[in-house]
Amino acid sequence: MKFTTHFVKTSKDVPAGVASKNAELLIRAGFIHQEMAGVYSYLPLGLRVLEQITQVVREEMNMAGCIEMKMPSLCPKQNWEKTNRWEGFDVLYKLETSHGDAALCPTHEEVITPLVQRYLSSYKDFPVCLYQFQNKFRNEPRAKSGLLRCREFLMKDAYSFHTSQADFEQFYDRMKVAYDRVFERLGIGNITTICKADGGAFSRWSHEYQTFHPVGEDTIFYDPETGEAWNKEVAVGTPDDKNSEEPAKEKEQVVCERAASIKASCDAMGIEPWQVLKHVVFADGNEKPVIVATRGDLEVNKLFVEAEHGSQLKPATTEQLAVWGMVSGFISVVGTDHGAKVYADESVRTAKNYVTGANAHNADFVNINENDLMVHQWGQYTFPKEGFLSTNGNPLKTKPAVEVGNIFPLATKFSDAFSFTYMGDDGTPKPVIMGCYGIGVSRLMGVIAEVYADEKGLSWPAGMSPADVHIIAFGKADAPYAAAEELYSELIENGITPLYDNRNEKKVGFGQKMAEADLIGVPVRVVITERTLESGEFELSRRDEDAPKRVKIEDIIQHLS
Repeated sequence: MKFTTHFVKTSKDVPAGVASKNAELLIRAGFIHQEMAGVYSYLPLGLRVLEQITQVVREEMNMAGCIEMKMPSLCPKQNWEKTNRWEGFDVLYKLETSHGDAALCPTHEEVITPLVQRYLSSYKDFPVCLYQFQNKFRNEPRAKSGLLRCREFLMKDAYSFHTSQADFEQFYDRMKVAYDRVFERLGIGNITTICKADGGAFSRWSHEYQTFHPVGEDTIFYDPETGEAWNKEVAVGTPDDKNSEEPAKEKEQVVCERAASIKASCDAMGIEPWQVLKHVVFADGNEKPVIVATRGDLEVNKLFVEAEHGSQLKPATTEQLAVWGMVSGFISVVGTDHGAKVYADESVRTAKNYVTGANAHNADFVNINENDLMVHQWGQYTFPKEGFLSTNGNPLKTKPAVEVGNIFPLATKFSDAFSFTYMGDDGTPKPVIMGCYGIGVSRLMGVIAEVYADEKGLSWPAGMSPADVHIIAFGKADAPYAAAEELYSELIENGITPLYDNRNEKKVGFGQKMAEADLIGVPVRVVITERTLESGEFELSRRDEDAPKRVKIEDIIQHLS
């Protein structure tokens, strides 16, 4: 690749609104171009990085026994209606076409399931796993963080089909090994962990691969002693004890003029948030109230409450609270359950003598304890905090992370929707068990850029860079450029990919060439000038090292190999 013929276009300018490091550097270095929020073109240098990542993923998927194919981006509406996701998938792009409504696929279960159903019917046909690299489309309301959250993105998605749960689980574990190898080869294995996550409508649990980095939007809880990790949405922990040994005091009702918030209650009473007993109210599918009582310093995890209650919940509206006889900001289950199903978090038992509302404006109860509460069921219904104890008894730690891959048990969710069964060896139809396995290829490009960048620009790890060697020639005479051309050809002959800045010194100064090389981030740089040639040497340096060294011209290929 040569600067003058390969569309290598760096820039000092970044589009307005670009705040993430990966987007800023990739745009300035000429790897991507922003077309609109969350939508990017991949320029020649960027495409090479994308293809490097793709090839690593492809090799590991093939090694795991998966078979590559390609599916369309458009899928007919009726397929999405069969799975109840035409209305239920909130970021689905819907199109009106001359042949009926269709979706731009954010995922491909609605395509792959009926497709495989057409060809597989006997237990002898299974198991099989098909995968693809395909652009996905999600109507993200807040496309941000460069390549980390896009409306159009490249993804590897694989789908496996099995005749038994045991066979599925065996393959699921095989994919875990394949994913570990992918992230290790991409240079982020030491900061990427598998963590337990919510399985959504498909399963109680799924697993995510999360790369620890400050730019991440996810919070990962992990046990540093065992290495186990959980996404915040499913993390549990034993809460810290506050004052559970304190003697219980006598309950009182007091007048307290305050706003309807935990902070207002703390300010009015001169207490800490954990001393407030908080009540969060939901409405279930039958418009019935559901109340969750918890310590005031903790946040209710709606997923846990829904799993316990057996139905989806929505935050109660002001109108619903009024119908149920509840006073917003002063709700409690002291002496009444309001006709609601009442859940209490175990954290409530870690403190004594709470302050809580008295079900009337400007009225609070003080010295409230467990025996004062109308509770139907106790359990863990809140997000933990750092320092809570894991199931192994070790203090939990937290880190921000970026999700780079996931593996899902789909059970029979989609095979049931399409009546996809196979004929067992006993001659009876049986349900097909499915799994899906995703890796965000374009997101990985952004993650690697973020992880390896420094104050000068991008700094690609070996194997992920658009080139192996960046050649810079400079001088008024022809000799440096002639030597660079010769080296360029030799590198190609030896299977080494060069990027050659062959621009004339009259157009581009030496300082600009060096700064752009730092920005582009190729791991190894060779500088050829009239001075180096006089000594029979080239200047060789690594992108991640400050000090260059001189290498004899006749030894340069050996060094670079």
